[in-house]
Amino acid sequence: MARPWVKPGTPGLTHRIGGIEKADGSGNISYDPENHQRMTDLRTDENRRASPRIFRLSKLSSWVTTGGKLAVVGWGSTFGPINRAVANMRDAGP
Repeated sequence: MARPWVKPGTPGLTHRIGGIEKADGSGNISYDPENHQRMTDLRTDENRRASPRIFRLSKLSSWVTTGGKLAVVGWGSTFGPINRAVANMRDAGP
């Protein structure tokens, strides 16, 4: 389900990243409600496809703690900030 990304530096094309909703197909910023729903549905499908793997991956990670009341899940570039935030909360105590 991965959508193609433009490689940085490709002549005539623009590589854009950021948290603002993009139009499906063009990558232009979009405030269209139908596009937002489509992109939300795509992300939901991606998460559903990934969820069976989360448990297997977490079992491989030495930083996983069991028995807690809260699960914090992240991937990719969010790992560092999430890991630091969880460590800060653990250090702060109950």
